Amino acid sequence: MKNENEEINRADNSIKNSDSQDKKTIRFIVIISLGLIAGLWLWKSYQINNISEKALSRETQLTHSAQKQLFNSHEEHLKLLVKPMIWALRSQMIQGNIEQVNMYLNDMVKEKNFQRIAVADNKGIIISSTNKKDEGSPISVFASVASLPSNETMSQNIGDSIIIITSPVMGFNSRLGTVAIRFAVPPAKF
Repeated sequence: MKNENEEINRADNSIKNSDSQDKKTIRFIVIISLGLIAGLWLWKSYQINNISEKALSRETQLTHSAQKQLFNSHEEHLKLLVKPMIWALRSQMIQGNIEQVNMYLNDMVKEKNFQRIAVADNKGIIISSTNKKDEGSPISVFASVASLPSNETMSQNIGDSIIIITSPVMGFNSRLGTVAIRFAVPPAKF
């Protein structure tokens, strides 16, 4: 009987040791699995954050690039617009018809985003302006002095919102004056 009891005790101990070993193995597997899941979650979170930051940076770059292209487009269109305007102003200035010049300027400034338009004589004194306070003042109060003596259409940017276009009004043999246009670039909506 003693042998039987010893065998039963050994069997019970063996089963207990086996159960204990199985429990340790299961715990180990669960801990490793949880660690792997946590590691995978952290890694994926890092990747998602990294991708989000790159996407936001790219979006900012694209928005800035699009705004710059839009601004440049407005600038080029204004340069094209000023050519026929100069032709009309030239014919009226040659005839000395400043009233008609005033009408042209006032009609143009009524268009969207045009702020002020001025015409100066060949001495640089404003002879016609949409803001009557400007008349009699030097054109340099309106536009950059560097662009005034130029015989080409010039543009000056004030920030990313204002474009000032200056263009000479040329007569047959000499310069009749200068036109300056102040245009507010509409904000880009993306």
